[in-house]
Amino acid sequence: MKNKKIRKVFSEYFAFSLKGFAISSAIIGISSVICIFLEKGDFGNTAVSMLFLLAVFLVSVFTKGYLFGTMASIFSVLIINFFFTYPYYTFNFTLEGYPLTII
Repeated sequence: MKNKKIRKVFSEYFAFSLKGFAISSAIIGISSVICIFLEKGDFGNTAVSMLFLLAVFLVSVFTKGYLFGTMASIFSVLIINFFFTYPYYTFNFTLEGYPLTII
């Protein structure tokens, strides 16, 4: 009886849907494109981080449950690390203070 209740709650909060996937992919993709243009200007990494924070917030608002917001958060950290931090186009998690960002 208890397992059914746990499964129901888990499936409700972490349910996968194509609509949620499309919404979260579109928001993260648009944020990435905007950040490429911000990077060409002289806005720095703060604007990039804030834009991805806004993207994660929007994904959480427009999708149901916790799955897509959590995945958007993880992918945002990976995208920022890979494309917008030095050394570019590599993953570097050894920067000072960066493990705190991941958590």
